[in-house]
Amino acid sequence: MTPAFERYIEPARRRPQLWRVALGLVLIVVIYVIPLAGIAFLPDLPPQVENFLDHLLIGPWLTLVILASFLPAILGVIVAVRLLHRRSAASLIGPRRPAFRDFLITAGVMLGLAAIASVLASIFAPPEEGIYRNLPLIVWLAFLPLGVLGILVQTGAEELIFRGYLQQQLAARFRSPLIWMLLPSILFGALHYNPLEMGGNSLLVVFVTGLVGLLAADLTARTGTLGAAWGLHAANNALALLFVAAPGPLGGLGLWVRQMPQSAPEMIPLLLLDVASLLVIWAVARRLLRR
Repeated sequence: MTPAFERYIEPARRRPQLWRVALGLVLIVVIYVIPLAGIAFLPDLPPQVENFLDHLLIGPWLTLVILASFLPAILGVIVAVRLLHRRSAASLIGPRRPAFRDFLITAGVMLGLAAIASVLASIFAPPEEGIYRNLPLIVWLAFLPLGVLGILVQTGAEELIFRGYLQQQLAARFRSPLIWMLLPSILFGALHYNPLEMGGNSLLVVFVTGLVGLLAADLTARTGTLGAAWGLHAANNALALLFVAAPGPLGGLGLWVRQMPQSAPEMIPLLLLDVASLLVIWAVARRLLRR
């Protein structure tokens, strides 16, 4: 463990019992699920209201609602660390100024390299098939601030849970990084298993998502803040949701939409390219983040 990471997990050492972590995860899930479950028990709405909501909750608005649905998860983490571990949620982030700097560096590296890759692709590569405009530019720009805010909420919730709460508490209890880095990353990937939408590509998506979690865990261990992991995650999702998105409920904010291959053999080259890009971005960010 680096000295910075030792300082980062120090608050978690005060109450490191595993039963607290398990109960904390249950508490987070319950607080996250309650608002979603409550929707099922709402009384029948007038037909005019239902028709209005059906027309409203499509495209960009539907994506924003999905991103905003992670707000209760943030509340759940705050309640869990205060109630079960007697510490503030700010301790999950680490020192504020270094965390903010780490966030900007990592997000900047990812967005910068993605911009360079896009320019090179437009010069040397033929136009990619299956990509089409999703939103008019003026509409996309109007939704962009809300989209960025929604992504910060969604990625912030996941980072607080997996690289903040889980990684901190497991590192306070176990010395081996195989436990405090690998277990949260495996769980993070497994929760993205979605065969209904991803079909035969589900396990490939789980693998890449788990890799993102592992790289984020390494950046957290290196820097002793949540900023770098959050920056990596937020920039990655911004590229995937705001610029070239996949069709579906999460594609409503994309400037463009790209039809994704439906079979695993067709998907593997794209995912290998994503993995290679992530490793380059991680290596560059890791070097820049040296204390």
